[in-house]
Amino acid sequence: MIADVPTQSVALGIRSASFRLLLLGSLGSFSGFGLLLPAVPLRALNTGSGEVGAGLTTAALMLTTVAAQLLMPRLIARLGYRWTLGLGSLLLGLPAPLYALSSATEALVGVSAVRGLGFGLITVAGSALAVELVPGGQRGRATALYGVAVGVPQLFCLPGGVWAVESLGSLTLFLIGGLLPVMAVVPIAFIRSVAYDAIPRERATADPAGAGQAMSWVRTVRLLGVPWLVMVAGAIAFGGLVTFFPASVAPRTSVATAVLFALPLAMITGRWVSGVATDRAVGNTPLLTVGVGVAASGLAAITVASARPDAFTSAVLGGVLFGLGFGAVQNQTLVLMFGRAGRSGVQWASAAWNIAYDAGTGIGALLLGTVVAYQGYAGAFGLTAIVVLLSGVLTANRSFRRAS
Repeated sequence: MIADVPTQSVALGIRSASFRLLLLGSLGSFSGFGLLLPAVPLRALNTGSGEVGAGLTTAALMLTTVAAQLLMPRLIARLGYRWTLGLGSLLLGLPAPLYALSSATEALVGVSAVRGLGFGLITVAGSALAVELVPGGQRGRATALYGVAVGVPQLFCLPGGVWAVESLGSLTLFLIGGLLPVMAVVPIAFIRSVAYDAIPRERATADPAGAGQAMSWVRTVRLLGVPWLVMVAGAIAFGGLVTFFPASVAPRTSVATAVLFALPLAMITGRWVSGVATDRAVGNTPLLTVGVGVAASGLAAITVASARPDAFTSAVLGGVLFGLGFGAVQNQTLVLMFGRAGRSGVQWASAAWNIAYDAGTGIGALLLGTVVAYQGYAGAFGLTAIVVLLSGVLTANRSFRRAS
């Protein structure tokens, strides 16, 4: 996907200026993304678009994110990392103020679709560049630091977006949400990207859409189907929860703020604990199955909270449990998919995992929007608990566990 040899000498490592600039730029871009992720569906609901319209805003965002991710190998080959990251940040940020100009469902969905293209560019280029800027011995720490840079904004910006809708007003919120990714272009512009902006022609012109890729995708589906489906199920629940939980407890903004803060914090914790357990080789402990069970129990608590106006404890507990479980599911599915794909299939496993996350998030928003319209919030969240629990049946299958 990228050149193997840089064309100029640049200081490498997690302490290098370029790596720090990448973290700073990523922090800005993901802060703008996280701030508006719950705010846009709330605007759709508050301006008469209904639950389906609110779901469509997130679904459009994630659909175009996945579409952009599928095109990233060729785009990076043509533009290089800095231009790709810069373009992605601008596409994510510049359209954001347009949310305040029109409340029509079509306008909200259209703006979300454009911003999704930018987010797709950022997610793939940022994580790839984090690895390219460091020597092989620092890749683990590099990916961990990059994960912190893109994860911390969720801790504060997801609940902050709900608070800002009520406290700052739409125009101010969307201006801030757009300005943060645009400002990220400044540190990105100064990244010395190991000169991968200049890629050998034979690599740049390789056609990733040829027969070889078709065969690779067939093999990817065959090898990775079960963990991929488990990841999709968890992402569906996540997308629906982030999109509709604030509305389900309105006007109790404090409840939504607490849950949307606890959720990403618990996800980070769940991924870390799962990763430590995996690295210590905890026998045949079914970590993925356990993670699915914990996530489903959290969704059950969320279901209760959405049906009871005074269920603050249940709501926060549900957010924590789902976050812990889904965090473990993220780590375990990724480890399983890399292991099953083998060295030659690493890029396919990575692409499949990211598509599962982002497509599942969009599907969850759209699916739950439809269910909410007919069954209410409790029925929608209850459905996600069942979907996640059913995915656990796949992981409990004895043949799957032997293959893992």
